[in-house]
Amino acid sequence: GGARRPAGHVIERMPDQVTRAWGMAFNVGGAFDRAAVAVSLGARWNPWRRIGFGLDAEYNPWISLTASRVAAGAASLYIPVVWRIKSFGSWELRSTAYAGATMLLFDLVGADKGSIGLFGGWNPLGLAMPMGSDVKLVIKPGDIAVSAPQLSGIPFYYHQYRFTVGVEWYP
Repeated sequence: GGARRPAGHVIERMPDQVTRAWGMAFNVGGAFDRAAVAVSLGARWNPWRRIGFGLDAEYNPWISLTASRVAAGAASLYIPVVWRIKSFGSWELRSTAYAGATMLLFDLVGADKGSIGLFGGWNPLGLAMPMGSDVKLVIKPGDIAVSAPQLSGIPFYYHQYRFTVGVEWYP
């Protein structure tokens, strides 16, 4: 048999995994309402246990299924704000909001290539799971993204509902 613990012995609970302050992120997403792909690369900064920030650059080509064509789409630079809602050990439920700028990468009727406007988005609920001590797999099944590269004249915006999968690395 095993050794018996003395009466009154308290077993200490291990603390939840602490997110390191600085890291990098890579994400790939696909829009299911308007065919598109989104690829982003960015930095992460976690000054607090529950709140983190980033700076992401994204390329978002748009796809026409009826014309079997891919358009250059938009490029965006934005700040994601990550709110870690609940932790289950080292797993996290999160919500992420995005705000920044976007640029149209091709000419459209009424919207010129190079037009710069606002980018915004929200992921109401995502999941981050550990893949070792330095890497997290992040799944965001309900990303909402809006590119509004032209705000003057006749405003032009393009919204997408995306399924996004990413990796965060904290060296």
